[in-house]
Amino acid sequence: MTARVVQARWRCRIAVAAVLCLLAGTLAASGALRPTTAVWTDPVYARGDVLIGTWSTPVDAVSAGGRYTCIRIEGQAWCSGEARIDIPKTGEIVNTNVMTLVQPGARGTTAITQLDTGLDQTCVVAGGAAYCWGTGGGALGNYNPSDPFNMPPSKDPVAVYAGADDDVLFWGYQSPLYQETVVDVFTGEQAGCAVMDTGRAACWGLYTFLTRPVGDVPERVVSSPILVPTTAENPASQLPPGTRIQSLTTEFQNTCAVIATGPMYCWGANTQGQLGPPAAAAVMAPRALPRGASGTGPITFASMGRFHLCFLSGGAAYCSGLRAAGALGDNSQTDFADEPVAVDTAGVLAGVTLTQVVTGDQFSCALSAAGRAYCWGQNSNGQLGNNLTANSLVPVAVDMSQLPAGVTFTQIDAGTTHVCARGSDAKVYCWGSGTSGEQATGTNPTIVFRPQTPMTDTWTG
Repeated sequence: MTARVVQARWRCRIAVAAVLCLLAGTLAASGALRPTTAVWTDPVYARGDVLIGTWSTPVDAVSAGGRYTCIRIEGQAWCSGEARIDIPKTGEIVNTNVMTLVQPGARGTTAITQLDTGLDQTCVVAGGAAYCWGTGGGALGNYNPSDPFNMPPSKDPVAVYAGADDDVLFWGYQSPLYQETVVDVFTGEQAGCAVMDTGRAACWGLYTFLTRPVGDVPERVVSSPILVPTTAENPASQLPPGTRIQSLTTEFQNTCAVIATGPMYCWGANTQGQLGPPAAAAVMAPRALPRGASGTGPITFASMGRFHLCFLSGGAAYCSGLRAAGALGDNSQTDFADEPVAVDTAGVLAGVTLTQVVTGDQFSCALSAAGRAYCWGQNSNGQLGNNLTANSLVPVAVDMSQLPAGVTFTQIDAGTTHVCARGSDAKVYCWGSGTSGEQATGTNPTIVFRPQTPMTDTWTG
């Protein structure tokens, strides 16, 4: 091959590349460039990741987990942050700092309708079924009757075991998810739960803290889903038969079920009295949470932290459990509260109606009906979002001054040491820790002191 021919071919390639770049720039400027899951049929040669910008595709929901973050967008899951080969909770085996598409795995092409992140695993709902990926040890709920104690991690979604027609005949066990439609899923530390359209719920994992049978039966294996019992299935349960569970919250060996009316029902290790007195006395079946200062009105939202619980009733926040660093927001960090106490409303929450509350590791945040965010508790990683690092025993306003004009928040979630919120512009803004890539902005900042840079501007797929 002569030098002239080689040079001519290179000039051609450069010209084609220039046209493609010009076209990409035009699409980006017009807001038409979007995340894609297209399968390329022509060979593509590139060093590193292929980055695809997006300025127009709205984010449907965001979930912050243990030093990682996932979003749901157009029926797909995208994640960024901490990951290892034994904990591939982002769908990757190494840390990432840009949103990366989670491969479909067992769910195939079915669109994701719900998504939740835990400490080391992620779960979704697609086509009325539950799927999870991340750490092993039973947290994914993928019980295998023919090899029940093989519970490896998975970076691709695996199906939470929903059973088969002949399971009772061959294994003496039928998954409570058998022929049921899953409508929502919740996950925490080494545990997950699914709510069905019947209002019943099932949980799986090492830390479900529901009583499992003893002996050589499938239900003893932690990866097998078991039913959240009513008094009809377990006399120790206080959950009345026929009660419809609306949602659950689970974290570090504790779980609570929210229903439309009446009390919230909780179970778990109760190490800090977050489930009611006496503290450190385990609750092995659903028990009505003492209401304390919260009165008797309906509970509309709840979030379980590592050592504390917060919920909303009547537009106000109440918390129980460990007061360390001010996590309960009642102007104290002494000891614990084994009944719910009112989060302080003498300051920034005066006259504010809250619609969501979320909990992290010794801190909490809430979202108001006006789309403003407020946080209290531990702040060593800037997770309170007030441009400081000092803890606060009472709520402080998240500094939203760096957001685009007119942007408020429509959804909020807290991870271990970071917080993410979906803006009214359908972009996601995070603050707090960033060293593992959980901010998803293409860098690994030690601390992000307030929401300012949207995570949805760079993707890799």
